[in-house]
Amino acid sequence: MSRTRKRIEDDEEEAIDDSGDTSSSKNKRKRREPLSSIGNGHLESASPDEAAIKSDEDDEEHDQLEPAAPAPSSGKPKAKGREQTEEASHSDVASNANRSASFDEEEEEGFEEGGDDDEEDDDEGSEDDVHLRSAQNQQASHGKNVAEMGVIEKVELTNFMCHNRLTVSLGPQTNFIIGHNGSGKSAILTGITIALGGNASSTDRGKSLKSFVKEGKTGAIVELTLKNTGSEAFKPEEYGRSIIIERRINADGGGGWKIKSAKGRVVSTKRDELNALCDHANIQVDNPLNVLSQDQARQFLSDSRTSEKYHFFLRGTQLTQLAHEYSVIQSNIEKIAVVVKQKEEVVPDLENAAAEAIARYEAVKKQREQHARLSEIKDLIVWAKVAEKERRLEQAVHALIDGEKRLGKQEAKLQEAQNALEQANNEINELEALLNEDKDREAPLVEQVKRLREQMKSHRADMKGVKALEQQLNDQFSRQTAVIEDLQVRIEREAQRMSDGNRAKRKELAHTLQEAEDGRKETERRQVELNDELRQLQQTIGAAAQRETEAKGRQDTLRRQVDEAAYLCQRLGQARGNRMVAYGANVPALVRAIEAEKRWRVRPVGPIGLHLKLKDMSWAPVLESVIGNTLNAFCVTNHADRQLLEQIKQRTGNATIPTLTMRDTAIDFSSGESDPDVRTILRVLDIDNDFVLHQLVNAVHIERSALVERRVDGDALMRSGKRNVHVCFSKDMFRISGGQKGSSTQTLNAHTGPMRLSANVEAQLSIAKKKQDEVDQQLQQANAELRTAVDESKKLEARRVAIKREIPTLAKQARKHAEDEQRISDQMREDQPSSVAALEQAKEEAKEQLENIKQEFSSVQVRKEAIEGQLQPLEEEMDAAKSKLEEFEEERRSTMPRMTATVQGRVAAQKNMHHWEKEIRAQKGNNERLSEASLQVQEQVDVLTAQASEVAPDRPEIELTADEYIRQADALEKNLERARRETGHSVESVIADVNAAKRALESAQSELADFKLAVKNLSAAITLRQETWTSFRRSIASRARGLFTHHLAMRGYTGSLDFDHKGEKLHLLVQTEDSTQKRDKDPKSLSGGEKSFSTICLLLSLWEAIGCPIRCLDEFDVFMDAVNRKISMKMLIDAAKSTQGVQYILISPQSMASVTLGESTRVIKLQDPERNQTTLT
Repeated sequence: MSRTRKRIEDDEEEAIDDSGDTSSSKNKRKRREPLSSIGNGHLESASPDEAAIKSDEDDEEHDQLEPAAPAPSSGKPKAKGREQTEEASHSDVASNANRSASFDEEEEEGFEEGGDDDEEDDDEGSEDDVHLRSAQNQQASHGKNVAEMGVIEKVELTNFMCHNRLTVSLGPQTNFIIGHNGSGKSAILTGITIALGGNASSTDRGKSLKSFVKEGKTGAIVELTLKNTGSEAFKPEEYGRSIIIERRINADGGGGWKIKSAKGRVVSTKRDELNALCDHANIQVDNPLNVLSQDQARQFLSDSRTSEKYHFFLRGTQLTQLAHEYSVIQSNIEKIAVVVKQKEEVVPDLENAAAEAIARYEAVKKQREQHARLSEIKDLIVWAKVAEKERRLEQAVHALIDGEKRLGKQEAKLQEAQNALEQANNEINELEALLNEDKDREAPLVEQVKRLREQMKSHRADMKGVKALEQQLNDQFSRQTAVIEDLQVRIEREAQRMSDGNRAKRKELAHTLQEAEDGRKETERRQVELNDELRQLQQTIGAAAQRETEAKGRQDTLRRQVDEAAYLCQRLGQARGNRMVAYGANVPALVRAIEAEKRWRVRPVGPIGLHLKLKDMSWAPVLESVIGNTLNAFCVTNHADRQLLEQIKQRTGNATIPTLTMRDTAIDFSSGESDPDVRTILRVLDIDNDFVLHQLVNAVHIERSALVERRVDGDALMRSGKRNVHVCFSKDMFRISGGQKGSSTQTLNAHTGPMRLSANVEAQLSIAKKKQDEVDQQLQQANAELRTAVDESKKLEARRVAIKREIPTLAKQARKHAEDEQRISDQMREDQPSSVAALEQAKEEAKEQLENIKQEFSSVQVRKEAIEGQLQPLEEEMDAAKSKLEEFEEERRSTMPRMTATVQGRVAAQKNMHHWEKEIRAQKGNNERLSEASLQVQEQVDVLTAQASEVAPDRPEIELTADEYIRQADALEKNLERARRETGHSVESVIADVNAAKRALESAQSELADFKLAVKNLSAAITLRQETWTSFRRSIASRARGLFTHHLAMRGYTGSLDFDHKGEKLHLLVQTEDSTQKRDKDPKSLSGGEKSFSTICLLLSLWEAIGCPIRCLDEFDVFMDAVNRKISMKMLIDAAKSTQGVQYILISPQSMASVTLGESTRVIKLQDPERNQTTLT
């Protein structure tokens, strides 16, 4: 049966949605909600709308009526009644159990049958037994069927009809409300009908709502409490376990509802909410089969005709409502068919219009293609501009990225240059120490060589004189030999000449010759003296120049030391007021700027020296040199903070302050520490910042750098192979490195500025001033020594210049004397020949002189040998000293290339450092400009992209530049304009006409097809629904017929329900005599009790097709005798027990003493009215 219900609802909704019906709002609401449903053998229907009217409450006196206790029974009659009840229950349960299966079979048959009433009548008799057994099985299958939702828990009436204040609590299943006439029993049923939205006329108690207000009162209130539990509860999160419906009625005709939660909170005052609640609970208050008033029960059988009974049957089972709505749907289908016919007549005209528009379109098709291309090119233009900007943006971004990379590389290069400079300084200091050590060892040897050189110089001067004399004697010997030879020639020539005529002239020539010879000898002697003096003078000048250079170097060094001492005193004076000055004059301003800046991700830490404290101040000079400029450094954790710090450093004049970048994460360097007995830099420092500690471990390796007292201790430590000792620093300012195979030493550069690791500035200032005074005195002494050396050098240089000028003059004079001597001798020999005797005598004299020369030469040789004997030991001693000095010089020569290379490396490192500092400043500025440029281009790209997206949302592929696309667009526009002038129509207007004609035709064809399909589908749907409706009507009639016969048999009656579906008539036949009498009685011929019993049997039969959880009967047993009443009561009670989730409210003026009651039955007795008053209390 559930499948039938669902199919009917689905077909109903589809038909209504497709039909486009615009009927009244009441029908619209019914179409939005299921018009009918079939579940568990019940037919459900929605209640009609009424407007909600608000009203105020009036408080009145309240009377609480408790339900009467069930009448006691005892003995066998009670047991017998229980047995009879159990038998009836088993029969009903068996009937109900089979009912759903039979409904499924009927449902399938209903879809196949064509709705022929003749065939239905033929089959009804054969189905009665099936439906009877199904109903009995279903009744037998139910256990405790207490409803969880939709039943009434309590009714309160205030100033309603005859009641001032009445409260009635109802049970979830069977409730009997009893009392004498006039006690207000029917008012309870009327109140339930009114509160649940029923019409006043349907109660048969008044024509309007205001007639229910108690006379003399301004208004009445009816309040119902509905149960709201279980899985089917209505909005449980809002209402809770109960729903209170309050209906207020004003005496002047107004009124309204308040729908409250279990706690009394008003949730809604709208009639729509009440309708939704009733629909959800399947409450059908206007259904005459659910609420049967006194008059309706009285007239149900006796006064109604067969057609009225049939229509009563249709209305009670909601079949009338379904038939009406199917009729509305059929009417709408016919309207749609008329519209379809009208649209078919319009289609040919639209086809002609479309054909004409297409013909015009073909004429300008080429223009359209060009126009489409123009539109496409315009889209390409805007996106080409975007693409060009994006390329510029990409270039800018790449340039910025390259700039950042270059900056990183430059900073790395700067760090390398700084490291190289520091290493070069350390190496130079080490080499200078080695050279100074060699000078100390060379000094005695140099003094020895100097002394030996002076001695050898004296002896060599003597030797030189001897050698000069030896040469002079050799010259004289040669000349004298030549003279003798010449005399001999002249003697031979004179022997032939005997003339004495030229003696006087020869004498004069001889005297002139002698003068020339004497002048030459004196000039040569003077030359020798000046040359010896010049040689000695040059040596003296060299020594004086050396003394002057040394004095000048000492003066420059002392001047620099004076400046450094003055600057140190100035810095220390400033540091007395601010210790931060020790790290740089502008560092305080840098620290203030860092504190004021708010853009830090992590605030920089620094200077590093502020976070260090020495445990032993004796190591301060060493650590000041070793840690060096790192003590001034600031530490950051990310690149963004580094860039910001660099800007602040530039702004405050601290560009040379180092910046260290490192993530602030914990470092475990315990494995890198040396043995506990080794003193390291880490172990003599107290560091109050872990970040600073990690930076020093990373940059200076303080955990692996040892400290020793002396250089020799460092050599021993490095050769010992201690674990994790990579370098040593001695207190006497040496850096020792190496290993077990050997070590190397470098001199440390002492820190010349304020001691950053010492907090005692006053002591530093006192020491610095004392040192400044000492250096001033040394500078004055050096100035005096320099002046003396300069004066001596000037005098010696003046003498040297004078000698240099005199020596060429003497040489010129000697040459002239020699030329005169030679000229005169030649003249004497040629012009004045001597006699042979004179020549012989002259020859003898010449021989004597030659012999004297030989003797003097021998003496000279003896002297020469003596001088050589004195020089020999001096030369040997000199050679030994020189050999030793040569060894030292060799060591120095091997060191000097390293020194030269290191000095050159230091110069290169300084140049590199200055170069990279300059490059970094330039690159940072360039990066800032690139960043600003990229941001500007990005903004332009965003603006152009937004504009382009508005023009062409889908981005096309760009192959050309924007200018090339613009040229193409200009050419196309010119072509289009020329074509427009030639055709007289624009491409836009023709395309618009074609599109409009096509849209009109396609729309008409589409609508026509949709309407035809709708008519076809709706016709099939309504046919199917009508067939289903016919099958459903037959099924309900067949089931009601079987149940009616079953219920009559409970009294011993027989009878039948004869449905004439074609004639729309219902014949009810009852046979009350014994089974020998064959004729059935008409209801009009039945007694009052028989009519009432038959009414109960019919109602129980039809109730099986109704799903409402509330069923009410008013004074149904007025005309029943005791037997009929007892059996009717038992049937009602058994039906209530076996029916799932249904509450029965039965009103009777008679006593319940003779009725057997169960646990699920509640009896409520109203008090008798007092005759001296008009209201109940």
